Amino acid sequence: MAQATQNTEVKPPGIYQAVSRLTRAGHLARVKRQGREVYVTTLSGQILLRAMDCGIRASEARVLACLSREPRTFAEVWAGVPDMGRTDLSHRLRDLIALELAERTGHGVYALTDLGEFTLPAARAVLELLEEPCRAAS
Repeated sequence: MAQATQNTEVKPPGIYQAVSRLTRAGHLARVKRQGREVYVTTLSGQILLRAMDCGIRASEARVLACLSREPRTFAEVWAGVPDMGRTDLSHRLRDLIALELAERTGHGVYALTDLGEFTLPAARAVLELLEEPCRAAS
């Protein structure tokens, strides 16, 4: 009987997990991109986490473009996503949109996700990070 080969590659913690963990612990953090790497740093610049940026998909870019037009509800954001993009829209982006809209509309201050709780400042920092390629492409 052949033994199955296991994938033992250890991936660095995701940027969202890192920001979530830091904000839950009460640390203030900045998220910045340098080339293909993403850094989470303290306000003084000490690097807390470095990870490869996996980039964003076209469907995510479309949603972020829609979000930048100040929609009032999640439904308005969702309506701006073509049907073919809805199936591959990542959970992380749905969570970030929900958080941003919660702040804009005053309905709630956080959202529970499969990665934990994201505070609004952390969500905003990650949204800004994700929006950079959209601005560069336009």
